[in-house]
Amino acid sequence: EMIGFYKACEDLFQRIEKVHNLEIQFTSENVLNRSQKEELYIFRILQELTENTIKHASATKIIINLVEEASEFRLQYRDQGIGCDLAEVKKSSIG
Repeated sequence: EMIGFYKACEDLFQRIEKVHNLEIQFTSENVLNRSQKEELYIFRILQELTENTIKHASATKIIINLVEEASEFRLQYRDQGIGCDLAEVKKSSIG
């Protein structure tokens, strides 16, 4: 049941907003129930993405959208941070 997943996300995002002065906009569209394993994977991915934003992006806002349509699940994640130089990232083999 996704209720536990959404509660965990809400707690994570509220803590980040309070501690790091970031606005997080989270939406979910037509997402069907996921297995507990899938929910955990998605949650861990969101934790990693938000940590990277906090550490590297100097962002003020994060936008997250979970979408399910035509048997396709997408996690869309954007932040309004400083970005990175893709050429430098490719050279360093980070990422």
